[in-house]
This record gives sequence, structure tokens and C-alpha cells, in this order.
Amino acid sequence: METYHLRLTTELDFDKVESFICGITQKYILAHEEGHYHAVILINKKDKKDIREKINKDLDIRGNKGYSISLAKSINDLSAYVTKEGDLRYLGYTFLEIAAFKKMSYRKGGMLDEIKELERRYIIGDLDDMEFGTSYINLLVRYDKNLHGNQIKAYLMKMRVKRNPGYSRDIYENLMRFI
Repeated sequence: METYHLRLTTELDFDKVESFICGITQKYILAHEEGHYHAVILINKKDKKDIREKINKDLDIRGNKGYSISLAKSINDLSAYVTKEGDLRYLGYTFLEIAAFKKMSYRKGGMLDEIKELERRYIIGDLDDMEFGTSYINLLVRYDKNLHGNQIKAYLMKMRVKRNPGYSRDIYENLMRFI
């Protein structure tokens, strides 16, 4: 048995897709995102051709635009990718395994938009310093970015000055005391 990534681009009902997945494997993670599904499936390599035919016949999905099935390079990376967002169903995995995959997952795009929204909320006073800082750090983690203390500190100080320009004097005095 080998682990494969199955992508189905369809508006089919989640239950119908899950029923199909149950018919081809005993162990899976299935996620529904907008307009498509991702699945981690465990199958025999020799069954791959039969699965392609079943997708065409049972789900009426054809071609690369409609679906793809590929051997997983890393089971952990694939599982983290599939669990990144959306509705999730699984069989043969424990709740703790799924929770770990979710923690390892990260989003691909949209980080800049989220940062801009976070900055907006901070500058208008919806978030205090602690809420803003922890939200920013959590955002970095969600997008699988490394946490560099000096960079985070510099960014948070810059945002504090944007929110309250008078704070620049405190920063200046703090920096100059070491010179």
C-alpha cells in the first residue's frame, strides 16, 4: 500500500465524494475546500488505473482539470497540506494524528491581506499591544514563517509608532542611552 494525493475539482456533495473515497480505500483524510476536494488515500499502486476509471464512471469527472492522483513524496507534508483548511473527514487516523497534521499545516497565500487587516485593527484601537503582537506571531506560524525575534520586535515597534507617533521619542531615548 502506498499513499497518494487525490484532487477532485467538483461541486459534488461532500457525502457523495466521501462515499466514493470509502469505496477505494480503508484509510483516508478528505478535505473540502471551495470548488474542490483534496484527499490522502492509501491504495495499491496497481489499483491506480482502476481508480481513474472509477472517477470517470462514478463521479463523471474527467481530465487533469477535473482530477489528479499522484504518489505522495511525504505523507506528513501531504497530510498537513490537506488539513490546512476547509471541512475535514477522515477514517483510519486518530483525532490526535489529525490535530498534529493541522498544527503542521500552513496556508499558501493571503498573508499580506491578513497583515494589512491586523494592522488596520491595531491602528484604529481594536487591538491592544499584546493582542496585536500575539496575533502577528500566530499569523507568521500559520503561514509557516520562521520567528526571528529581532525582526518581530522591530516590526512591532514600527507599528506602535504608526499607532502613536509620540512613541518614537521613547524609542529614540532608549536607543541613545547605549551610545
